[in-house]
Amino acid sequence: IPLLVDFFLRKYSSDRALKSIAPDAMKLLMNYGWPGNVRELENTIERMVILAAGDTIQREHIQDIIKDVRPCPELVPSDIPDAGMDIEALLENAEKTLLKKALEKAGGVKTEAAKLLGLSFRSFRHRLQKYDSS
Repeated sequence: IPLLVDFFLRKYSSDRALKSIAPDAMKLLMNYGWPGNVRELENTIERMVILAAGDTIQREHIQDIIKDVRPCPELVPSDIPDAGMDIEALLENAEKTLLKKALEKAGGVKTEAAKLLGLSFRSFRHRLQKYDSS
């Protein structure tokens, strides 16, 4: 997220003085689920550059744009064991778990489960099929 934020800040500040982002504002961006993926982040940064007064984007500017800020649960360990790890297996397991939990929470309705994960129905169905065949 920080690298993308920096890129978009530079992109949209080109004709103005380059804006910076306060640390607590960056933390808020990092804790948001971004259901619209990179496009939503880009649109958010563009709006903040246009609407934020001054040269630093503050937490208040972000809260005005992002209404549903909620922390994303940590899905992977924050440390690598001395023996190493299999990142592919770890990520696959995390994805399977989230797909299953979303389906359970949505009462088996795939469209609703996809919305819970910020995925299109098509992407959700593709991911389910990927794991059903393995």
